[in-house]
Formats: sequence, structure tokens, C-alpha cells
Amino acid sequence: MNDVTKPISAVAGGVGADLSCRRCGYNLRSLAVDRTCPECDLPIELSAKGESLPDANPHWLLNLVAGLWTIAVGSGLALLQNAWTRWTPWGMPIAVNLGFSLLANFLVCCGILIFSCAEPGEFARTPITRFRKRLRWIVVILLAIHAGCVAAFGLIGPYHAVTMSATLALLGLRIPFAVYAYGYLIVIANRIPDWFCATAAKSLRIIFLFQMLVQIGTFLVLIWPGSGTAFYPGYNFLWNIYGTTYIVEALVSLMLIVVSIRMAYKIQRARRRALATWKASLVQSGS
Repeated sequence: MNDVTKPISAVAGGVGADLSCRRCGYNLRSLAVDRTCPECDLPIELSAKGESLPDANPHWLLNLVAGLWTIAVGSGLALLQNAWTRWTPWGMPIAVNLGFSLLANFLVCCGILIFSCAEPGEFARTPITRFRKRLRWIVVILLAIHAGCVAAFGLIGPYHAVTMSATLALLGLRIPFAVYAYGYLIVIANRIPDWFCATAAKSLRIIFLFQMLVQIGTFLVLIWPGSGTAFYPGYNFLWNIYGTTYIVEALVSLMLIVVSIRMAYKIQRARRRALATWKASLVQSGS
């Protein structure tokens, strides 16, 4: 994931660069590769193998799997809400719709928080660490704004200025959310490695960003003062464009479910190999 997790070279029989232990984070620089970590007795060779997932900490890999399954469940609820609201003749009651939307977003956000937990032994000042921390802050803020938007919708109405502003803020924040969330998916997919998941995550990011730009643009026009008369019949045309973005949203949810489940399966296989490697190395070293 970062430079310190790549295979390291030995200098005079020791570690020739900064290398953190994959169990406790201790800096193993200058220690012999055939020794164990002074803090936790983990064989240094396990921390020096490289960045592929079968060489990673099995407990961290379990977090990745749990996060991906949580994302898949949340995306499934979002897909169900989308289908129920848009493609059934009776629609969905507004209270149920808001509840479904918030629950789906909550599960996806929680899944991303679990999925983006720090890898054991990760140094604090690396690009991927900063990237991951920004992602987690964006997720927390996004979830808070979504909850505020739902509360404003129910308490003061959908067309109040506060509700409109919260909705616009929610749509706007989903742009950096897409950049960071799908970017982190790509980083992990490249470590499996899995060409399909990496390519699908890149495609998802582009589709999601396009959807958000269309939604924000049409939303701004639709809420512009007097738009209901000044743009009529263009108003109906724009509203129809806004409505078609929900088809794209359903496609995004479906693709995210497929990618999450496939990545969870691949990482679980990598975790089994990592467990076998770690157990054998620990038994051999007597740790």
C-alpha cells in the first residue's frame, strides 16, 4: 500500500529501510530479517514480504471482508428503495422512503469506515494514510448531513430553504466521497490483484460522478426562483432528466454489490493463505 510495506533489502544482514511491524507497528529498521520483533515477537520476515494481500495481517483482512459485506448490504437496500420508489405503481410512502435511504446510506458509510481501517504497521505520514483519513472524515460528514437533511424534510418540509440547502450540500459532498471511496476500492483491488474489480471501481467512479453532476445541475435549475414558470415546458424536461439519474443510481448500486461481493470473496481467499503463512512462520520461530 505504501513504500514501507514493499519488499525490503538487507544491509549488512539487517533491514535497510524504515519498516513497521505488521502486528504492533514497531520500526524494524537495522534489525536482522531472521529475527523477531522486539515488541511482539512477530517474525520480521512476515513484515518484510511485500504489499500483496496474502502477505498482509489476517485480522486486517477480516476487517476488509466485513466492510465489503456491509457495503454490499447497504447497496442492496439502496437498490430495493430505488426499485420500490420508481418502478412500482403504488410507490413508497415518504416516511419509509426517507428511512430506507438513511439506513442504506448508514450501512454503506459504516462499511467504508470498517473497510478503510488502518493496516497494522502503517506509518502515520504516508500518502495512502492521509488519503484514508480524508475518506473517513468525508464519510462521517456525509452521514451527518444526510441525517440532517432527513430531519429537515420531516420537520419543516421538503421545499424549505434549509431542506433545499441541506440537499444541495449532500449532493455536493458526494463528489469528493466518490473520488475517495472508489479510489480506495481501486487501491485495495490492485493489491489482490483483481483486474475486474479495479476496472469496475474506476468505471463506477466515473458513472457516479457523472450522475452527481447531472443531479446537481438540474437541481439548481429546478429550485431557481420562478423556474416553474420561466422554464415551462422546459421545467418538465429537466425534471425528467433528474428522474433518469435514478436509473443510473440503480446501476451503480448493482455494480457496487457485484464488486463488493467479488472483492470480499477474493480477500477471504487471500486471508486463508495469510493465516497459513503466519501460523507456519510463528510455529517455526516459536513465537
